Amino acid sequence: MPCTGGSALETFFEETVLDAGIDVTFLDATVSFDRRLLIATGRLTVSIKANEKNYGIQTCDVVLRQIEGNWLVTGFRIVVPTEQ
Repeated sequence: MPCTGGSALETFFEETVLDAGIDVTFLDATVSFDRRLLIATGRLTVSIKANEKNYGIQTCDVVLRQIEGNWLVTGFRIVVPTEQ
C-alpha cells in the first residue's frame, strides 16, 4: 500500500542502514532544464524497497544545478497530497 506525505521517506531513512540493498524505481520523472542559468526543476515519483521491505511510493520536487559539469541536487521537497 502506498505511503502518503513524507512517511515513506521518513520511515526509509530512519530504518535503513547505508550498506543495505536499496532499490529505488522511478515511476515517473519530469525535469525542465534551463541551460542558460544552469538550473533544472522537476517532479519525481519513486517506489522504495530495501531488505525485501516495501516503503511505498513517494513524490518529490527537486532542484538541480550544474556545478563543474555535473547536475547536482540542490533542493528537495516531499510533495504532500492535499485532501479532496
